[in-house]
Amino acid sequence: MEMNNKKWLTDQILSVCDNMGMVGHFYNLLYLICVNRFVWSDLPNSIDPDFIEKHLIQNGELAFINHPKFGFLVTLCCGDYFNLYGRPQKYLCWTINNEVNEFFKAEDVVIIRNNKLSQNTFDFIQRYAGIMAAIQKTKEVNLNAQKTPVMINCDESQLLTMKNLYAQYEGNSPVIFGSKAMDFKELQVLKTDAPYLLDKLQEEKTETLNECLTFLGINTTKAKKERMITDEVNANNDMVNICLSIFLNTRKQAMDDINAKFGLDIKLDLADYCKSEFEPEIETEPVKEGDPLE
Repeated sequence: MEMNNKKWLTDQILSVCDNMGMVGHFYNLLYLICVNRFVWSDLPNSIDPDFIEKHLIQNGELAFINHPKFGFLVTLCCGDYFNLYGRPQKYLCWTINNEVNEFFKAEDVVIIRNNKLSQNTFDFIQRYAGIMAAIQKTKEVNLNAQKTPVMINCDESQLLTMKNLYAQYEGNSPVIFGSKAMDFKELQVLKTDAPYLLDKLQEEKTETLNECLTFLGINTTKAKKERMITDEVNANNDMVNICLSIFLNTRKQAMDDINAKFGLDIKLDLADYCKSEFEPEIETEPVKEGDPLE
């Protein structure tokens, strides 16, 4: 019995690890899509453009400073000494290696915000990664149920033997050999009759992904426009534009403030896959020769 408990515990651990790995897979996918939406250019050589987007997603806000020793830097930050309106009068700015860790006056820094609330995007994509992982695992279970829609009920003493036989069956073995010692009288095989849900689960996963991408400001209309009317396309484009502006406006404001305060010419642009087409394509049938024109 102790061995069975250990086996059960091992199976549970492997299952948890597998689920976590699936969540990590979808999180990495969404993170990579998210981190490449905005393109910073003409930055000072001392600033890594990848650092900006990675840590805006993770932390919600960053500080742009002109350090007396290191020059222009983008650092992690935390506001302090708030005024009557809750605005920080000072910011603690620090780098990953802690080589910079000091206070700067608010008027000496420009805060780059992920959005107006300085909220990260990490929690959002982590949540959607969990939903998509759950759908994918359900797909795998349903797919396996289509291949092996049976449940085997046997005596505990024959459990290992039946598992070995079932492994041969699942591995598509052309011949399965048994021994005379096996007792087939107590053996029961029950059909689970699992319904085929793969198409519905795939559709649900796609809809979940599209919902997530819409919030991130990425247009998915092209992938589904054949099922949408013009008004639906326009409404979708409007929503994408609104969501994208949540993240774009605060970055553009920071870019303008940095250029004005420090005399720079930093530029910010959208990745190609974020540039929405707001004029929907309306397909019309070509006029055949001889058809009357109204």
